[in-house]
Amino acid sequence: MSNPPNIKIKRNPVVCWHRRAGLTAALFVLILAITGLLLNHTSSLELDKHNVDSRLLQAWYGIEPPAPPRHFGANNHTISQLGEQLFINGKPLQKQQQQLLGVVANTMFIALAFEQQLLLVTPEGELVERITELPTRGNNISAIGQNSNNQLALQLGNKIFISDQQLLNWHELSDAQDIKWSQAIELDTDLKNEITASYQNQALNYERVLLDLHSGRLFGSWGIYLMDLAAVAMILLALSGLWRWCQGLKIFNTKIIEGRKK
Repeated sequence: MSNPPNIKIKRNPVVCWHRRAGLTAALFVLILAITGLLLNHTSSLELDKHNVDSRLLQAWYGIEPPAPPRHFGANNHTISQLGEQLFINGKPLQKQQQQLLGVVANTMFIALAFEQQLLLVTPEGELVERITELPTRGNNISAIGQNSNNQLALQLGNKIFISDQQLLNWHELSDAQDIKWSQAIELDTDLKNEITASYQNQALNYERVLLDLHSGRLFGSWGIYLMDLAAVAMILLALSGLWRWCQGLKIFNTKIIEGRKK
């Protein structure tokens, strides 16, 4: 029995291109679909409130803590500032553009001094009051301290003022020997690392990562062009698929007509 002759099947180049392009674009379609679905529910999933605890992604984004951080101690509490982020006992407090100059504490609140304002917070980190009316105008706060009676003292320019217990009235001091001024402290390595990790986590949330993955920006400028190419490929796939469907419909109708003629 002789071997059957080799039969060469002529492949339609459009069909071959359609199949290969479809397989290539499938991964990008999945990325776009999944990220788009999650981003549509950002509010319910709270993607903007959940931070990314991944050193790999933080390094990819180039998120590094600013230097140098500042740390102050008051009544067994530690207040730190890295960049604009404040921390109390290693936990995020709030953001503040002005530089932290010092911290004092009494039985009611912790006072944080900045150049042009005071923040009063509870030991749990809740904001009690923001004081912007300083004892004198024209000078910024340069130091904060307390006397032996736990009265708060501020240095503004060359003048020193002390307050009553309610911080309602201030009067100028001529002798500041009883004042203990707040000084920056050095933290142990574990707490430093905890604050650094907390700062980096605050700088990156899941919404930003998903948005960058959806647009391709996660992979730099080339990632954007890659997603653009994937979008163009999907458009061409839709057009080529429609063309194939029209061609198949035309062949089907032709066969029906030929069958009726017979």
